[in-house]
Amino acid sequence: MDREKRIMNRLQEHYDYIKDECRSNGTPYEVVALFLQGSQNYGLDVYTDNYMSDIDSKAIVLPTFNDFILSKEPVSKTIILENEEHIDVKDIRVMFTMFKKANISYLELLFTDYKIINPKYQSIIDELMKIRDDIIDYPRLLKACYGMTLEKRKALCHPYPTIKDKIDKWGFDPKQLHHIIRLHLMLATLYETKHLTKDNFVFDEELREGLLDIKTNNAGISLNNAIASADGFCDMTKELVEKMLQWDWKEPQSAKLDELLIRTLRQYFKEDILNEQ
Repeated sequence: MDREKRIMNRLQEHYDYIKDECRSNGTPYEVVALFLQGSQNYGLDVYTDNYMSDIDSKAIVLPTFNDFILSKEPVSKTIILENEEHIDVKDIRVMFTMFKKANISYLELLFTDYKIINPKYQSIIDELMKIRDDIIDYPRLLKACYGMTLEKRKALCHPYPTIKDKIDKWGFDPKQLHHIIRLHLMLATLYETKHLTKDNFVFDEELREGLLDIKTNNAGISLNNAIASADGFCDMTKELVEKMLQWDWKEPQSAKLDELLIRTLRQYFKEDILNEQ
C-alpha cells in the first residue's frame, strides 16, 4: 500500500471511530472534520522494521444546543487507540481558541493535505482555509515555537517511560533532537516567506533525509554531540525569534474566526433544534 493511501485509510478509521463512539456512548457531538497531525505533514514519517511512525489526528466536533445552553464543559479529550495512535478531539470553540494561541501543532492542521471533512461542513472548512493567514498571531507563534524548542531540549535526555529505551541505548532521544532542528528550520523558512505556507513544514530532499537520519539515529550521533547540537540550535532559534519579534507584524484578524464560529454554530443549532421537534 502506498504512503498516501495508508495515511488516508488510517484517517478514515479515526473518523469512523469517533462517529461510532458517539453512537455507542450516547455522546451527541457531531464531527466537522478530522486532520492529520504530526510527522507525515513534514514528510518525516518512517516505516521500517525498527521504526514505525504513528498516524495521529485532531478532530473538530460541535456541541449540541442543549450542552451549549447549559454551559456544559466543551469536549477536549485524547482517545488512544489499541495501536497507540492518538485522536485529539476538540469542541470547535476549543479548537478555534487554539488557533488564536498560535500553537504550531494546531496551525499545521490548516496546511495539511490530509483531512476528512464532513460534507455538511465543507463550506466552513473552505472558509477556514481562506482566512488562515489573516488569523495567525505571528509574534505569539514565534514565542510558542521557541517554547516548544525548550520543551524538546528538556526532554532530550529525560527518561520518560515512552522513550526510556532510547535513553538506555544512546543516552538521549534522537526524535527530540530532530524536533529541535526541525523547528529552527521552519522558523528559518518563515524568516524568508514572512508568512506561513505549506513550504514552512516540508523541506527539500537533502534536509529531509538529514532529519530522518537524526530521528532514527542512523547518523550515529553521540550523546555529547547531541547535547552540543541541541544547545546550539536552541541558541540560534532564540536569536532568530528575537530578531523576528522586532518586525512590524500585522494584527491577527480574530474577528474573522469568531464570525465563522458563530455562523457554524447558528447553522448547526438550527438543525439540531428542528431534529428534536
